[in-house]
Amino acid sequence: MRDLPTLLERLEEAGGPADPVPSADGWELVLAESVAYLVDDQRRWQALADLRRVVGLEPEQILAAPSAVLLRIVAGARRAERVERLCRRRAAAAARLPAAQAPRPGRLPTQGPRLRQLCHRR
Repeated sequence: MRDLPTLLERLEEAGGPADPVPSADGWELVLAESVAYLVDDQRRWQALADLRRVVGLEPEQILAAPSAVLLRIVAGARRAERVERLCRRRAAAAARLPAAQAPRPGRLPTQGPRLRQLCHRR
């Protein structure tokens, strides 16, 4: 097997240096991916900046945020549910509780007219 540093050097020579990562914080990197999945980096980091500005990035802040606010920030209801699950897991880990016992947010609408109403408010 080839040496990893050598392979990385070859990649950099061929394609130039990698873009810098906007955050070195592991939680922010995971949260950014959960908030805006399968979008370009600019949209992803803008969504995270919006979440930081409007709600905050701590799990407790996200869990306390109204579903309608989260739906306006994240890319669709499934994303909002994923972000809330992620925050429950992190809050449970911090409190050393099983995820099932972590604080639960209000139920998000996942289909039907209420979801359409929330999603079209943007």
